[in-house]
Amino acid sequence: MKRAGKALHTQDSKWLTVFNTDQPTDIRLICFSQAGAGPDLFCTWAQGLNDHIELLTFTLPTHGERQDETPDSEWSPLLADSFTALKPYLSEPHALFGHGLGAILAFELARLSEAQCPGQTRHLFISGRRSPDSPPISPLLHSQPSADLSLNVPLTAICGSEDPQAPVESMVNWREFTRREFELIEVAGNHLFITPQRQRLLQIVNTHLGLLSE
Repeated sequence: MKRAGKALHTQDSKWLTVFNTDQPTDIRLICFSQAGAGPDLFCTWAQGLNDHIELLTFTLPTHGERQDETPDSEWSPLLADSFTALKPYLSEPHALFGHGLGAILAFELARLSEAQCPGQTRHLFISGRRSPDSPPISPLLHSQPSADLSLNVPLTAICGSEDPQAPVESMVNWREFTRREFELIEVAGNHLFITPQRQRLLQIVNTHLGLLSE
């Protein structure tokens, strides 16, 4: 059952906004936007998620209300700071959803969570991002993770049918980065499909996280 008609409350920090309805939840969904986008990309998801899912949106430096901050020039400090901010929320069941650059951040944070909060990452959603072993189309801030460090987390990859940045053939190999179930879902649209395909993405998330609550 979705939250339609229920009052939402938010708890804000520099890194995170937590959306809840004061209702009991079984799992939290932590969302990461693409480069240049703020957390508003996912704020409208709060009303569309099933009641048992708590929504958290993540804000990177220079994004959203952090526009005036100095950007990180190195990947490792950014990843470490992100994990420190998230760690209090990773000790309970959660799923991660990342789009574009946010997908790589979600993947790396899932690896850290698996090491320090084992068993709590229940699903990883990768959206609009080439697999780490695919040739990049532009220089990357971070180094490419190795497929021999696969996650033990079910992984769903989602690609746009007309996305030049992450075409379907560049996302197939995400299957090599998990030892658990993998699926690749193609939706209509370009790299910004996450907005017009909101209902379809919510359906995917609700279905997978609904199975975890049964």
